[in-house]
Amino acid sequence: MGFLRRKALRPDQIEAGLIRFRDRLKHLQINIPALQIKIGFGHQRHPLPPWNIYLFLVGLIGWFIVGVLWKDRAIMLIHIVALGAMITGMMGQ
Repeated sequence: MGFLRRKALRPDQIEAGLIRFRDRLKHLQINIPALQIKIGFGHQRHPLPPWNIYLFLVGLIGWFIVGVLWKDRAIMLIHIVALGAMITGMMGQ
């Protein structure tokens, strides 16, 4: 059962691993919501009315989550206002 044992990590190795994980997480936090919003804008030109709204909602919620994770109130405020505007527009139709 020697293959199941792992060598203990030094504190500097743990810190380097956490920094790499945080950098990868930041990369995902930026790119996934941005991609969702770009896809939503792309669907504005095509005759797929409900899908562009759903994709925008996914992007807005994703960016709001990014704002929460980064503790950035400006990002959260902008996307809450945009979400409120979208919901108001959807209810008006």
